[in-house]
Amino acid sequence: MEDLSIDRDEKICLDSMFKLKAVVRARGKHKQRIELNITMSALKVIDDATKAQIAIHEIERISFVVIDPRDLHAFGYIYNTSDGRHQFWAIRTERVATVTVLALKEVFELAFEQYRNAEKAELLNESTVTSSQSDVSVNGSPLKDLFGELSTVTTITTTTTQDLFSSPSSSNKNKQQIQTEKQVSIN
Repeated sequence: MEDLSIDRDEKICLDSMFKLKAVVRARGKHKQRIELNITMSALKVIDDATKAQIAIHEIERISFVVIDPRDLHAFGYIYNTSDGRHQFWAIRTERVATVTVLALKEVFELAFEQYRNAEKAELLNESTVTSSQSDVSVNGSPLKDLFGELSTVTTITTTTTQDLFSSPSSSNKNKQQIQTEKQVSIN
């Protein structure tokens, strides 16, 4: 984990990820094995050996997700703390990281859908509707900016983060079929 000055920037995230990997390599110790538990409300980081919770990150406080283009098993995300700091968490997975990132994307989509449904129900109960209520944001940025377009992805490219979240017809190179589950546990 590293503190960042901003809450969304791919280059800064990748630089931080490379720096964190170098620190781990320089220590010469094994990386801590963790389990990720992704739910509708939070991403929980759990120590694999002791089963102690290392961190609980509320979904609405995650502002950016990035995949390492050089290591398909690594990804990271920015978590905005309650005191206004921006923490970058880098994680290396046993499986290809796109599986976890797509599960996160699906959770964001479902949370967004639930928010919109609650918003619509609230609007039906009110007598006046204002246009400002239709713009949904997380940490001051439109929700769609977390992953690009919020449409279900059935095929992805694994070359860059930008390609990962572009529409399926925008790139035809190196595509692979990915299936995600609503609950993902990574050892």
